[in-house]
Amino acid sequence: DVVVVSDFSDVSLDVENKTITFMNSGTKVSYSKCLLAPPGRARSFYVLGSNAMEYSLNDHINNLYDANDFKILEASFAPLEEANNDAAVTQRRKNFAVVGGGFLGTEVVAALSEINQKLPEEQRNNLTHIFFEPNALAEYFPPYLSTHITKKLGLQDVKTLSNSLVTGVKRSTSETSQYQFDIHNNFSNCPGGPVNDVRVQATLMRGDDRSKLDMNFDYIVLASTHIKPEVDLVQRSSLEIDATNGGIAVNGSLEAFDSVFVAGDAASFYSKSLGRRRVEVYDHAINSGLICGRNMSGQQKAPAIYNHLPAFVCSLPSLGITFECVGEINSKLKTVGVWLAKRDEETGKPVQGKTDFDRGLIYYLKDSAVVGVVCCNASECVEAARDIISQKNLIKDAAADQLRKKILLAPESWIYIKETHPFSSQEG
Repeated sequence: DVVVVSDFSDVSLDVENKTITFMNSGTKVSYSKCLLAPPGRARSFYVLGSNAMEYSLNDHINNLYDANDFKILEASFAPLEEANNDAAVTQRRKNFAVVGGGFLGTEVVAALSEINQKLPEEQRNNLTHIFFEPNALAEYFPPYLSTHITKKLGLQDVKTLSNSLVTGVKRSTSETSQYQFDIHNNFSNCPGGPVNDVRVQATLMRGDDRSKLDMNFDYIVLASTHIKPEVDLVQRSSLEIDATNGGIAVNGSLEAFDSVFVAGDAASFYSKSLGRRRVEVYDHAINSGLICGRNMSGQQKAPAIYNHLPAFVCSLPSLGITFECVGEINSKLKTVGVWLAKRDEETGKPVQGKTDFDRGLIYYLKDSAVVGVVCCNASECVEAARDIISQKNLIKDAAADQLRKKILLAPESWIYIKETHPFSSQEG
């Protein structure tokens, strides 16, 4: 028999006696094998206390906790009903803000800007991207690439407030919605005029000069890239919690204790290529679940070891870019970028020393070994990237010369190399 438990708040797990107790009813269920795959929770923006906001703001703040929240966002972003007079046309423009410069926040902004570009100009919403980093995705990508992405979003009428921390949101007392002038980003009243009946006021603290700025929006999206693993059940059952990565510590076969297996976001597992880690991506959820199921079935003489290197995708279709990432992606590491050189519009020949960053590979190095690879519009290179990380070959000198041919992206004369070093502020 198989028993599925979806509410972990009412459950206690006794791993020594192999029993599950439903605390409210006192019912006990024995098991021979147990799989723990609890869902994670989107991390709250701690400065906002987003779990304790005014109830009246529920329809104007979206935390993107589940698939339904994305549907609500899409419906909210749609233009208001048609009207025949000019005043009503002005009313159709709404002010949206997306808070978060990570993968989720940037993907949401790109998706909304794509919707905007398909609308008649008078119906397009005002879209602002707010994040604490200097550029979108700056925590993950080298400075030159994050700068490039932020500029491309700007060309699609996305207003950027970088180096800005949202410290609070509340119901606005203003009768109109308009951007206050901000000299750092040249903000002024957006075209199309104000939208009446503004609901939310966001207070921002600027990271460069610690000044404060109040801005009014009709709708705010809180887009946290990472999740908080659900470990309350584990804390009641004496299983080990990984204090560094969070999640439940498991061995190579994803077993936390005798006959107790863990899959998905909650598993802190050991990777022979990258050490102990916890991963929050779909690819890992699927493949860790397969290994757990295989080991729980008992059909093998020896347990299967989880050696898979999960990949994740960051899709920015409005910019014509798809990133597929494997391993440790951290802009603080040394990187070697292998890019296709820009082509001359008249001759079609590669222009040395220039690139549009529209196809390439970024290698991330730690302790002279490749620990991560980003494939930009190069999905056919993902498996080769996994192999390079798994090999753990040392690359001590002339890293660019060694890596430019590791994965054949194009003929040598078409290649442009871009290197960054730890904590580099280079943006060229």
